[in-house]
Amino acid sequence: MLSNRRPTPDARPALTVPLWPRAVGQTLALVIALVVVVGTVVTLNGHDRGGWVSNGIVKRLALDGEISLARMVEGGALVAAAGLSLVCAALAPRRHALRWRWGLLAVVLVTLAADEMAQVHTAITPDLSALAAGWGAGPGLQAVAWLLVVGPLGVVVGLLWLPGLRQLPGRTRWFIVAAGVAYVVAAAGGNLLSAELALTAGPNSLAYAAAKTVAEILEMGAQALLVFALLDYLAQTYRAALRLELRAPPGEPAPGVIYLQPGRVALWLGLGAGLFAALFVGLFLLIPLPALSPSALGLMGRLHMDTETSLSTAYNDFLLALATGLLVVLSQHAYRHHDPLRRRWLALTAAFAALTLDEFMSLHERLVNPIRNLLGVSGLLGFGWYLAILPLVALLGLFCLDLVRRLPRRTQTLLVLAGGVYVGAAAGVEMFGALFAEAYGYQSLPYLAEVAVEETFEMLGLVVFIYALLDYVARTWGAVGVELQARPENV
Repeated sequence: MLSNRRPTPDARPALTVPLWPRAVGQTLALVIALVVVVGTVVTLNGHDRGGWVSNGIVKRLALDGEISLARMVEGGALVAAAGLSLVCAALAPRRHALRWRWGLLAVVLVTLAADEMAQVHTAITPDLSALAAGWGAGPGLQAVAWLLVVGPLGVVVGLLWLPGLRQLPGRTRWFIVAAGVAYVVAAAGGNLLSAELALTAGPNSLAYAAAKTVAEILEMGAQALLVFALLDYLAQTYRAALRLELRAPPGEPAPGVIYLQPGRVALWLGLGAGLFAALFVGLFLLIPLPALSPSALGLMGRLHMDTETSLSTAYNDFLLALATGLLVVLSQHAYRHHDPLRRRWLALTAAFAALTLDEFMSLHERLVNPIRNLLGVSGLLGFGWYLAILPLVALLGLFCLDLVRRLPRRTQTLLVLAGGVYVGAAAGVEMFGALFAEAYGYQSLPYLAEVAVEETFEMLGLVVFIYALLDYVARTWGAVGVELQARPENV
């Protein structure tokens, strides 16, 4: 899927995306500051602490919320860092020691992102807590017993990367070391301190809230610093613009060029969706499982496609974020070239950004009870949220209709197909889920089968949409140029 072959000459200009490491770092710092301020206010004023903020809002905005905005920012930063690590690996010379180390870093970062968004480490804690208790560990250590697995793996990765640090520029080396140390201190020390304070002072105490706030700030700061370090490394190493070629050019490897096939990208993304669907169907619909330990049951829960903290939900959110990123590039190009359809590109981008936020934080589910109580709906309309959202989707479709008409016929067909599959699954199929849940219950076979169909086709609709955008860029421009400048003032 990724390689670095020399492109063939082409008269078409690349779709250029200017990107400055320092500006990216400043933007991430601003986002983190906003998330921290909002999260701190919500945390200190939560209903359990006698405040005015409801538990539902705390869950979504507090720094330690289960599906909070802070977790989404952290997961997004980790995915961005993983993507940049893959770029570094693809551009590194073949058989170079840094090549496999960049790849290893990408795998670690993707794993951390999945864990951050699905909280996998909490699923393995019960059995490890029992093991730690047997070794005489106190309650605080038992609460963070997942460190027994994560800690040794982190040490191994650090030792494997240690010789590679010497091959990096001095500034990049110290940035990566600082990011790693801050992340370890926050993830290990911060969680251990929070666990101790939760037991001694209570989970609603100000001391516990302060410890969690500091730990989250350190984690997000470490992730932002890593993203900046990787961008700065690429800018210093490849002073010419990097190019992402969306076609199949023959020739020798060229510095600063990555070749990407839209069809292969869609294939791998589709296989990911199929893997999550197969695991869900096998574990929850077809195979009767014997009695399992608490940790095994927790891990199974992370594969359930109908839970908020599941790996399939995180993958669905990744697909939405990837589609949003592609739309950001197209919107930016439209505004830079004064395209008359630029507002429509921007509206589509904003809609996908909102979908990404909703998918991770399950915001639309907060509409179910109010609409059900207001309209008295049941059966197919039992979940009710689509009665509020579908009119907005229709308005967006009408507003973007002129945009779709002016795209190539192939792109039109793919976009209409993607939209039909996604909306049909998210709203149409879910109506049957409401009916089955009311008639048979949420653990019934009909409802679980509906969940499998709905979630699988949502992901496949997004895969088709991503392929449509990549294919459109490939056929229109042939390449995407990323201008990475070490100093914004030189541009």
